[in-house]
Amino acid sequence: MVDMAIKMKKRWIIMGVVLLTLTFLFIFRISILKSIGWYLVAEDPLVETSHFVVLGGNSQERGNAALAVHQKFPHAHFICTGGNEPSQLAAIGIHTYEATLTRNKLIQCGVDSSLIEAINEGTSSQEEAQLIKSYCLENGVKNITIISGQYHLRRLRMAYERIFADTQVQVLFHAAIEKDFNPDSWWTTESGLIYTNNEYLKILYYWWKY
Repeated sequence: MVDMAIKMKKRWIIMGVVLLTLTFLFIFRISILKSIGWYLVAEDPLVETSHFVVLGGNSQERGNAALAVHQKFPHAHFICTGGNEPSQLAAIGIHTYEATLTRNKLIQCGVDSSLIEAINEGTSSQEEAQLIKSYCLENGVKNITIISGQYHLRRLRMAYERIFADTQVQVLFHAAIEKDFNPDSWWTTESGLIYTNNEYLKILYYWWKY
């Protein structure tokens, strides 16, 4: 009888803990979900650095972020990376690299071409990080700011801090606002759910592989 009473007590305790946990998660669900989204946006305060690197991927949104930087720091130097060819343009016979596309956007929006360099290489975040590291070491660059989509920044920070660990180069990060991702409401849209889920999977993959 004593053993049975002890077992029942343990079961009630476990059930109580589970119920309290579920109640806590329900009450604070919005705050928790927002924290999940904002964790990805590992952004630094925007300051002027030697170079601003616009990573390949979304030339429109990342280009807009670079233009905002240019307005604040008119003499800033930009490096555009990306060795992939946008498939939408290739479908209509326009073959160009992401880096060149971003550079052209900046020039068309008024940025002096002498301030922009395109490196038509890099098909992944890892490759781009290695390219930027080599560029910095070869050209004596001491500080840079990486511009990329806001939900990529946590993973990029992990990669760049590891790759640049043996250098004296300071690496900062600046977020380009993504129209399909809002850290305050990412769970309310299909694109937000997909991007957030995929990014956390990539973070786990980077942690495991590198």
